[in-house]
Amino acid sequence: MPGGVLEGVLKQKSRHTGMQVPLAHARHDDSRSGGRAWGSACEAHFSAVHRLTRFWCGESRALSVLSPGFEVLGVLWVILKDVDSLLYVDTDVLFLRPVDDIWKLLGQFNSTQLAAMAPEHEVPKIGWYSRFARHPFYGPAGVNSGVMLMNLTRIRSTQFKNSMIPTGLAWENMLYPLYQKYKNAITWGDQDLLNIIFYFNPECLYVFPCQWNYRPDHCMYGSNCKEAEREGVSVLHGNRGVYHDDKQPSFRALYEAIRDFPFQDNLFQSMYYPLQLKFLETVHTLCGRIPQVFLKQIEKTMRRAYEKHVIIHVGPNHRR
Repeated sequence: MPGGVLEGVLKQKSRHTGMQVPLAHARHDDSRSGGRAWGSACEAHFSAVHRLTRFWCGESRALSVLSPGFEVLGVLWVILKDVDSLLYVDTDVLFLRPVDDIWKLLGQFNSTQLAAMAPEHEVPKIGWYSRFARHPFYGPAGVNSGVMLMNLTRIRSTQFKNSMIPTGLAWENMLYPLYQKYKNAITWGDQDLLNIIFYFNPECLYVFPCQWNYRPDHCMYGSNCKEAEREGVSVLHGNRGVYHDDKQPSFRALYEAIRDFPFQDNLFQSMYYPLQLKFLETVHTLCGRIPQVFLKQIEKTMRRAYEKHVIIHVGPNHRR
């Protein structure tokens, strides 16, 4: 479930893809120093780090007192006025394939869809929302907001159906009243609020496959994400702190391999080969028994890098 400050990877109207990171005051300096540590290879992709200030909703209360996720949801269109589309992710998310690939899903939106998320669970009868939720939620199992595409242009111009008044409300005018109505039933912060919103506006949501938001629930009770089995995990979501404990060692192995990878180093020698060795130590777990699900997209990325930098394409005038 979402927690902590969220990061955004934004696509500007100029088609420049970069990162703009909304952070609370305490995290601002840490983010700057972290970006410098990555070196020039990645520094150019960060166009801004936004220092969040209190955003007042209604007359007397700040969204920031609810949760960091609420705060970011409330100020996105204030600080990102010229941004058309946005990729909104939790800070415990790892991309195992080029981030540009997920942008292609925006092209699959129909005329009413303005956001996209993955289901919270692939098996509704054992999902959290279908068993425990005390508020409305989207579809049979709810959706997970750890990875979310948003068309901000459409969101800004939409009046959302809701359970408070018979007419529609703009996004920024809806969040705090909706929270007030359901606050005693909400467990997972902004994710619950988004589920409520799309329960009343299902035509606005595009649901993408679980491979784009792969979590421990997809393998800890047995593999249930068929798309990841076929194509590999595209985006890994290490919720419940699994990158930092021993409950899901396959997730931790991937996190540590990416964390320790020297940028611009050899992918096979410095990431893929050590990762394979680490996965041999995780076969006692259900997630660790399907290493191909975790490694498939990394293999494709290595192959693309090899073809780009190593293979010499012979032209039509080449003579032997």
